[in-house]
Amino acid sequence: MRDGPPLVARTAIALASEALDRCVGRYQMGPGAVAEVTRDAAGLVVKAPTTPPLALLAESASTFFSNFVPLTLDFELPAEGPASAVMIHFGGQDIPAPRLAD
Repeated sequence: MRDGPPLVARTAIALASEALDRCVGRYQMGPGAVAEVTRDAAGLVVKAPTTPPLALLAESASTFFSNFVPLTLDFELPAEGPASAVMIHFGGQDIPAPRLAD
């Protein structure tokens, strides 16, 4: 059984590979804490310290969510190129995370 607030019903959309690729990268959540966003066949996956990898669903080109935990990632997308940062919303916290250089 899952603890915490109930999950809100959300609608996922399909995105082109190019749109997903813009969000792939490593993001600095804090000192020594890095979230890694990768791709798999179904879409994006996020791995943060002390958590298992979680599949993400797209709500828009810049907003992704989990169906398993109350987690939302809002990517800062410039007009072109990769995301410059992500705001991670989890457990009642808003965690700004700038993109790390590749």
